[in-house]
Amino acid sequence: MIKVVYNQSKDKQPSSTKATPGNGKYSGPVEVSFETSEPATIYYTLDGSRPTFQSQTIRLSGRAKLLKR
Repeated sequence: MIKVVYNQSKDKQPSSTKATPGNGKYSGPVEVSFETSEPATIYYTLDGSRPTFQSQTIRLSGRAKLLKR
């Protein structure tokens, strides 16, 4: 674990996260894809409000999909 933290501390590349489709309100089911450049915790809401630390989360590394029904 210490080695992982040490290696990440040397990482000078900024992390990136991409969500598709972008923000907005949708009336029907929506499949949202997240892609991150490194492990991340993504906070999200399904009602269009701004996420907080109390919001639902997805922990991922790489790609994930969320489907609102």
